[in-house]
Amino acid sequence: EDTITALLHNNRKLLEKHITAAEIETFVSLVRKNREPRFLDYLSDLCVSNNTAIPVTQELICKAVLNPANGDILIETKLVLSRVEFEVENGGESRLEVGEDEEVWLFWNDSGKELRSKSIRELAQDAKEGQKEDQEVLSYY
Repeated sequence: EDTITALLHNNRKLLEKHITAAEIETFVSLVRKNREPRFLDYLSDLCVSNNTAIPVTQELICKAVLNPANGDILIETKLVLSRVEFEVENGGESRLEVGEDEEVWLFWNDSGKELRSKSIRELAQDAKEGQKEDQEVLSYY
């Protein structure tokens, strides 16, 4: 993969002539199989040559990545409304109140195709604490 990308990088004629839906699907398959950000970077590199967009390749990549059959390679981001309890002090007295808070959550399929979800705050905190899977999800995201 690295060799192919290096050959094609900044070579517009090669990109336009030799990058077809089949090659894009190969990279999408590599993303699915390995869940590594570098394969997403490769797809990104195929979109531009010498700082000029390559619309044909961009369209092929969009069609492939956004195809519902490839939805499992994407991480869904949602703003989730959650109920929170907080303590309010008033005149020396404290009481619990209930409110709502919005939080960003990520939803993705893990390597076993199981749906996973976590707030981005919790994901970042766990990644900082050294949880490898959370580090990998954030890196991919």
